[in-house]
Amino acid sequence: MDHFDPLKSFRRLLRDQKGAAAIELAMVMATLASVMMNGVEISRWYFNRMELQNATQMAAQAVWKACDSPAKLPVTVRCSARTAAINNALQSTSLGTRVTLASGFPTEAYYCVATSDGTLTNVGSVSNAKPVNCSPTGPTSDTPGDYIVIQAQYTYSPIFRNITIGSLLPTTVTSRTMMRVR
Repeated sequence: MDHFDPLKSFRRLLRDQKGAAAIELAMVMATLASVMMNGVEISRWYFNRMELQNATQMAAQAVWKACDSPAKLPVTVRCSARTAAINNALQSTSLGTRVTLASGFPTEAYYCVATSDGTLTNVGSVSNAKPVNCSPTGPTSDTPGDYIVIQAQYTYSPIFRNITIGSLLPTTVTSRTMMRVR
């Protein structure tokens, strides 16, 4: 009676070439599928971020259009149409109602260009009288501009959760836009 020899069976298995091509193909296809899924996930995240940036820019432009008259300035104080204009614009992209206005926004203030480095510098709140000129940061001949800041957010959800790097990407995506109203 023959008894089972595991070492002999293992040696025979190592010499056997049947199915090697199928195993190699499976390994290559698994690698290719992983690369493709990660590519899809990263591309989708960047596309959604781009859509969010577009939505915040459209919201700032919608406020400018809805509230561009001296009687409606400052926007956050006197323009009742701002809320609808912002929400409609934020939700007009392919992300739809998943884009929301961040808490505490929009904000509005008077800004001047700093002569030292060319950056915008806050020179006053819209709840106070508009500053006469930009003397704190720049030339007295410059007039402060009324700027509105809009920040929106979107919650990203990966398609291939736990099998791609999609779960390592930030889930809360934010975008901020600043635009001169007048």
